[in-house]
Amino acid sequence: MIVGGGNKKQNMKTLKKFVALMTLAALVAGPAQALAAISTISTTLTKDGGSGAAPIVLAKWEMYPSETQGDNGRDDRDAYLTQFESTGIYGDNVEYKVCSIVWDQDGVGDLATVGAKVFYPTTVSGASVHPEWGCGLAVSNQFVLTQLTKAEGIDLVCNQIKTNDNNLVKFNPTAGFAGTEAGLSADWSRMCAGDYELMKGTAFVYCADTELSYEAPSGDYRVLAFAQDRSGVNGTLENTLQYVDTDALEVDFNAIDYGQVKLLVEKPINGNLDWDTLGTNNATVRNTGNTRIQVGVTQDDMGFGQFITEQYKVRFDGHVGNDVDSIEFEPYALTTLPGELDLSEMDEIDFSIYVREFPVDHSDTYTGTMTLQPVRISHNPCNG
Repeated sequence: MIVGGGNKKQNMKTLKKFVALMTLAALVAGPAQALAAISTISTTLTKDGGSGAAPIVLAKWEMYPSETQGDNGRDDRDAYLTQFESTGIYGDNVEYKVCSIVWDQDGVGDLATVGAKVFYPTTVSGASVHPEWGCGLAVSNQFVLTQLTKAEGIDLVCNQIKTNDNNLVKFNPTAGFAGTEAGLSADWSRMCAGDYELMKGTAFVYCADTELSYEAPSGDYRVLAFAQDRSGVNGTLENTLQYVDTDALEVDFNAIDYGQVKLLVEKPINGNLDWDTLGTNNATVRNTGNTRIQVGVTQDDMGFGQFITEQYKVRFDGHVGNDVDSIEFEPYALTTLPGELDLSEMDEIDFSIYVREFPVDHSDTYTGTMTLQPVRISHNPCNG
């Protein structure tokens, strides 16, 4: 607003100054707003406990998937509950199914979700490569189980599993089952009876596919199955999946060529950390099992033979990695090389040869055979 008198030209000049000042004020005030502190807003809720009864997980188990009709319900051992072996093959994980039988007295339509969650062993620490793989931490987020039809569930449980591996299943002792290995016969009779919930179609089987890494630590995995109804009320049942100790290693070489060797002179052949196609020298080894290992080696005498004292005319030495000393070993003696391979670990492996005497009745070329094998060592424990 322009106050006072003056001619039109003066008034316009005054107006321009006023607009300019207001624009400046806007420019100055703008950044001050942008620099205001971010507000933190708390949010809360209270779970509605509902009034219905909790769903019940009647039974649960883990098994290998099978594309062959009638061949579901298997694991790797005859012992109670589930036992799986690692494949021992780089990159080849163990694929399996988690299944449960769920009943809700308010009807299957009252169920909001049926799921499961798997946890690493509580006493075993993960490797440096995967420190989160152990000490009771979750293997993955919880996953949802899918409902089978009534006919599919009855066939899977009362025909296939009961026939193929009837000690695979954990029955729920709070649901009137024995829930023990000794009580399996009675539990199966009840579950597959014509008047029980599964046969009546008021309880259903739920399953989902999941996997366990070939290099995850061996031990006892806790598997929790749960069912939640629309009131948020849960029913749970858990069992133990044993990931059986599986010792395995892989190498990227199929020959060690010592080349020209002199009498009484150590001849080393060093490995490396580059994983190559299978070949000669440049030796690399990696742990492909679910246990921590060292490397055991056995080597024949390559045709050198023995002295009259029965000492061999040749010896060898070797080690894994660069932070340990080598160890000497005689022909045919299984020897554990210094140096450890943690879960998922790869390292170089070095060898050397020392000739005490060249037999006079042998050609200038010597050949032999070396055998490598994993030697299990203990897992690292969890701290505290």
